[in-house]
Amino acid sequence: VLSKRLDRDMRSFSEFFSRAMKGGYPADASSLRISEFRSLAESLGRIAEEHAASRKALAESEHRFRSFVENAPLPMVVEGFDGTLQYMNRQFVDSFAYTITEFPNLGTVFEKAYPDPTYRDEVSKRWQEAKNRALRSNGVIDGGEFHFKGRDGRAWILNVTGVIIKDIMLVVFQDMTQARQTEESLEQSLRELSRTKNLMDAVFEQSPIP
Repeated sequence: VLSKRLDRDMRSFSEFFSRAMKGGYPADASSLRISEFRSLAESLGRIAEEHAASRKALAESEHRFRSFVENAPLPMVVEGFDGTLQYMNRQFVDSFAYTITEFPNLGTVFEKAYPDPTYRDEVSKRWQEAKNRALRSNGVIDGGEFHFKGRDGRAWILNVTGVIIKDIMLVVFQDMTQARQTEESLEQSLRELSRTKNLMDAVFEQSPIP
């Protein structure tokens, strides 16, 4: 009789365990006859419920993160440690006209966005060094500025930063093109002003005012 009870309770416990692991809870442990099985099953039920709550919280957190990246005002991509590009947000596609199918990995990014081989090698080296520094420190990637070519041929100057999150990198592109062009225009104006002053000084030296 005891053997039959054990066999019946083992089958009930197996069914309870399978149901709980598949998310079929709350599962009823009252059908288990032996108190040890019942206590273990009840503990398992609580663990399964906590596990389900954790999975739900994780899914909600991932959804918020994806929504934040997708709707961010700056171009962003998610890069894996193996060099694959796992995601591009809307602003990246709208700004540079590239899509994830055109940029499956970092190698294709460098080939299309940095067509000059010499500069491409420089960019690749600098970006790898920036990632290595981040891995050795606080996980923040400071890549610096790069000259980037869009799909339509437009030239961009981008400040590229990022952060390491577990096994991925969130990379952010800040457009510095207008700022650098303004700086260059100001520097050009200052150079012209300096040349004009030098010419005027030379004229006054040759023909001093009486």
